[in-house]
Amino acid sequence: MDHSEKYYQSPPKPSYYRNRRFRFISLAALIFFSGLWIITRFGGSSHMKSFVFGRKPTDMDGTAAAAAAAAVQFDGEMPMVVFSPPPQEEQAGMSELEVEIRGIITSHKVVVFSRTYSQQAKILLDTYDIKPKYHVIEVDTREDAQELKEALGVITSQYTFPNVFVSGKSIGGSDDLAAMDRDGSLLKVLKGANVL
Repeated sequence: MDHSEKYYQSPPKPSYYRNRRFRFISLAALIFFSGLWIITRFGGSSHMKSFVFGRKPTDMDGTAAAAAAAAVQFDGEMPMVVFSPPPQEEQAGMSELEVEIRGIITSHKVVVFSRTYSQQAKILLDTYDIKPKYHVIEVDTREDAQELKEALGVITSQYTFPNVFVSGKSIGGSDDLAAMDRDGSLLKVLKGANVL
């Protein structure tokens, strides 16, 4: 072995936070999220602001005004949206679909807005002897499925299916229903609605 040869040694790697690329990405992320916070806090639609910062429904513009007839109640730890039929003068500002949804919710004790392939909530409700049988709206079989999804989202702030209502109260979807079944609160809600 010839000692005159020099062996190449790589320089010690700089620590991760001293890396130029890491500093640049961190600064870009900080600027991005700061800008997002500023837009959410001071700009954007009032519906977004009301969702993030808890404004009252009466302070909202036309996109969320339909939810003004709903009042949020906290029953234990589960927030519920309670519906009452809006007065005739308020119905004039609502779409026909929103009036139809509110009519369905108030005319049936238990309503499930679902999709044909989503069976978990319906199977769980079938384990209870609900009289009269719960009313099911299969959203994906309707021509106005997207509009119905958006209208339900405006009314309940839940854009996913299934969306289960008991006595005009939105109690959530499959996961919420399963949690309520496990802790016994679903039985109480159904008994309170006089459907058992």
